[in-house]
Amino acid sequence: MASFGSALRDTRLGRGISLDDVARDTRLTKRCLQALEDESIPNLPGEPYNRAYLRTYSAYLGLDPDKLVGDYEREAEAQTKTGRLAGRPDVLTAMRQTVERRPLVVVRKRRLGAIARTAGLAGGAVTLLVGLVWVGLVGVSRLLPTNEPASVGPSMSVTQVSETGNKAVERDAVMPAPSRRLGTTGILVAPPPRLVVPPPSLDPVPAPVEKPAPVKRPAPVEKPAPVEKPESRLSVPRSGVGTDVVDRELVGRSDTFHVGTGVVFWTFVTGGRPGETIRHRWTHKGRAEGVVDLRLAGPSWRTQSRKTLAPGTEGEWVVEALDSAGRVLVRHEFRSEVP
Repeated sequence: MASFGSALRDTRLGRGISLDDVARDTRLTKRCLQALEDESIPNLPGEPYNRAYLRTYSAYLGLDPDKLVGDYEREAEAQTKTGRLAGRPDVLTAMRQTVERRPLVVVRKRRLGAIARTAGLAGGAVTLLVGLVWVGLVGVSRLLPTNEPASVGPSMSVTQVSETGNKAVERDAVMPAPSRRLGTTGILVAPPPRLVVPPPSLDPVPAPVEKPAPVKRPAPVEKPAPVEKPESRLSVPRSGVGTDVVDRELVGRSDTFHVGTGVVFWTFVTGGRPGETIRHRWTHKGRAEGVVDLRLAGPSWRTQSRKTLAPGTEGEWVVEALDSAGRVLVRHEFRSEVP
């Protein structure tokens, strides 16, 4: 029987990729990846996640997802027959049962809410009744008459100064004598003290002095903080400049080449994803002579670009490998000379 776990493990080890690299690139947990390679189906989260994880892992390694899913189904059926893999409950059936039980819970909550509202209305009615009784008792006590007659105090002369004619006008006024009355609680309450209002002043009131408005200083202009670019996931552990590539490896490495020679810039890129690009840039004496975009097809990929040194291109050359954000991953310098 075909083994999907062995196919995954052998392909990964053949390309020199660790489980940590796969987990970082595919966003799958290392535990699930190990369970797929060991064909330990009971340690996986269950359907339909198992098939989705297997398709993601196989596509990452460049394998056929449909073939491996077929091998997985046959292995799951065999483990179920031997008793190693117990049947799991249907997720859709469990969700449907939960929804069917929900109306009973809603009815119970509505009954509890009706009981709470009834209790609140009864408490509010009792509070309102007690308040009305208390207000009625206080109002009756205030309307009770007192037996003490009102007394009139002695007459006195009041002098008031006119603001227009500056003449003193005297008149007689009768001031009521202080009296006592019974309060609502039956205790004698003293009359309030008499306030003496002084005559208005005849001196002119000086106009208020207006204070000058404060001078507003402009707020200091804050410089925006520099935006830091995130670090690149791509790396170039091996690279160089030579004359050719044999068996996917660079040959003829040197830092000096004759005019008319074809020079190869070779890079081994790791950490990439299928569809990403890396750029080779050729510069002669500070002037760009060529830019080549190379597409990556996996996490470990070899790329190369070639240029023939034409007459008049003597001097210093620089070749660089850049990621999609323009960050320089590796740089080499060489010199072109006339033979």
